[in-house]
Amino acid sequence: MTSITFSWAGSLAVAIFLLAYALVILEEKTDLKKSKPVLMGGCLMWFVIGVYEASQGGSHAHDFLENLIAEIGGLFFFLLVAMTFINSLDERNVFQVLRVWLVKRGFGFRKVFWATGGISFV
Repeated sequence: MTSITFSWAGSLAVAIFLLAYALVILEEKTDLKKSKPVLMGGCLMWFVIGVYEASQGGSHAHDFLENLIAEIGGLFFFLLVAMTFINSLDERNVFQVLRVWLVKRGFGFRKVFWATGGISFV
């Protein structure tokens, strides 16, 4: 079996990733929420990988495709729950309250940026 890295599937997956990333960057201009191009790009990349694996004729292609479908479902539900949680926090102005609280404690914008980034990471 050849490596997917330098195959048509690898190149197509990179192109899909770049297109989805560009759509995320252009969210303000396209009025498209970030989750839509990310989910679509992720699903398309997994689909391309699945087609590539099936075209390689491996005896495990069916099992591989079933695993990919499960991965796509897991990704979809994880992002759905995560975005719902973030939207709920945003609706309740949690981020604005946190920003005001940090600024009142003497944090500059650079420190607020790093503090909220660290909190988000955790």
